[in-house]
Amino acid sequence: MNRLIVAFILTFQLCVFVPVQTVAASDVGDILIGTVIEFTITKEYYKYMDNNMQEQYFQQYARKYGMTNNQELNKQLFRIVNRIQQAPGNDEARKRPVQAFVNAQQSMNAFRGVGNVISLNEGLWTHLTSEDEIAFITAHEIAHGSKQHLIRNLDKIIGWTLARQIFLAKNNPTLLNQILSWSAVNYILAKSATLPLEWEADNAAFTYATNAGYNPGAGAAAKAKMRAIYGDRTPNFFGEFLSPQDHPTFSQRIDNFMGKVTAYSGGAITTEKTLLGVAVKAKGETIFVPVKAYGQLQDERAYLIAGNLARLCHNEGNFATPFRVENGSVYNSFYKIVTPADGEPDAAEAAEKLNQVFNLQL
Repeated sequence: MNRLIVAFILTFQLCVFVPVQTVAASDVGDILIGTVIEFTITKEYYKYMDNNMQEQYFQQYARKYGMTNNQELNKQLFRIVNRIQQAPGNDEARKRPVQAFVNAQQSMNAFRGVGNVISLNEGLWTHLTSEDEIAFITAHEIAHGSKQHLIRNLDKIIGWTLARQIFLAKNNPTLLNQILSWSAVNYILAKSATLPLEWEADNAAFTYATNAGYNPGAGAAAKAKMRAIYGDRTPNFFGEFLSPQDHPTFSQRIDNFMGKVTAYSGGAITTEKTLLGVAVKAKGETIFVPVKAYGQLQDERAYLIAGNLARLCHNEGNFATPFRVENGSVYNSFYKIVTPADGEPDAAEAAEKLNQVFNLQL
């Protein structure tokens, strides 16, 4: 979604490096009126496109980013979108029709474009082995559309770009002033407009995905994989001013998601960083410290295992049955909790530990 906002700002700011004449205070009103009119027309046009031009933008994005040749990925994405939108409690997520496709790009990314078109990069499937993780990314993009983030951002763009126009009109519009004022507006928009909406989309994604029955820990797990590949961006002040971060860091998003996992479990399930990696804890007791396995990182697996336990706690409350072992995996009821890998405690040991913590007897 942010690509569209940035493109909008840059389009409106084509005159950034064109000399601007200093004007009298009496002329500021003319600038105010002209800028508001221009932005109002543009906003209405964007609203029209967003509500009425889904097929046109779908075709445009498909041409620009390509389409995957693997139709099984598209089938999985369609299934995820339908499951999220039709889940009980997700009325908000289904209030706008979504057109989704997997594009041919190989990075780990996704976007929600004009027309409520959602696209996930094929590269996500190269690194993520769990449908639950893909579902959280999809839910995030659905939230951008259901919460009208594109249109809501335009109001702040109007205000801050107007302030910049007035500043340049009332002061010496040197090249330096133009650069600094544009950077200031870009920074303010990133921090006051886009960044809060990214948090809102993450929080809504957790609700949408868990309502649809997906693993509550999958949001944190997906961000752990992305952090391992791309790192956490922590620029200095000068770098942040010139190129402001308009998304939370992966670590911040992991912490937010795992806080929700703990709350979802009624406070029973937490994770903790240890010398051996991220540990999964139940009622304060360490249950499992996974290793890297099954195409998943150590911390990624920890968040998924914690999510499995949190879903069980949320749905079952006081467990009617003890944890048991089936075909090398730990289950409770029909919920699979973990399949231990080489180098981890075996399933029987893990089940016994869980039964002890939750006071369950075989």
